[in-house]
Amino acid sequence: MHARIRTVVTLGSAAALVMALGFGASAAGSDAQNYLDTIARSADNASWLLPEQVWDHQPPAGTGPDFQPGEPTFSATPLAWTHAQFIRLAWSIDNGAPVETPQPVACRYSSPICGR
Repeated sequence: MHARIRTVVTLGSAAALVMALGFGASAAGSDAQNYLDTIARSADNASWLLPEQVWDHQPPAGTGPDFQPGEPTFSATPLAWTHAQFIRLAWSIDNGAPVETPQPVACRYSSPICGR
């Protein structure tokens, strides 16, 4: 019998997925504003933290006051990455195409931004 593996889907991974879908929509020439709006609505009203920056109801380890749902994860990396990707998606929407996509990559995958 195989050991059962418990997987945890956090709000943070959903935020990363929504941003990835937004970048995909932008690369395909579609409107990505809904994706950006979804992430913006998920921010905490008081701190403006985005979902992957706070513990959800299934913290990865431990219990106690440091692992309360809605409290910061004590990591600078999610803060930098999440907000950077949020800004990058907003910039891509304003630009009409993804920013920071190397031309060889865009052209290799026949992206509408090839040759821009």
